[in-house]
Amino acid sequence: AAAEAQAAKGPAQLNNRTKESILLIRTVLETGGSFDGIYRKVQLKPTAWTLVQAAEGGGVAEEVVKEVQVVLKYGGILTPVGVKQAEDLGHNFRNEMYPGEEGSDDGTH
Repeated sequence: AAAEAQAAKGPAQLNNRTKESILLIRTVLETGGSFDGIYRKVQLKPTAWTLVQAAEGGGVAEEVVKEVQVVLKYGGILTPVGVKQAEDLGHNFRNEMYPGEEGSDDGTH
């Protein structure tokens, strides 16, 4: 009932701590000009769920994520040795998981 009441009011207002956290996430993600490569990673981990009744016909209630934990990882910049090591590990993993497709670097696996 509380979730439905909040949903009826519209988006929740963010407190100052949440706003500061979001701005920090934005700053880290924008570092370096683009969000690509292996240097930054964002994980959304659900930490709380709520049951929401289907809107039409009183159908089965559905679990909906109510709260998430945002994990932002920034690993700095890899050295050339680190890039080579990561590529080698990726190739070895691909060859182990998909035997017979060795040398296939078309991005399908």
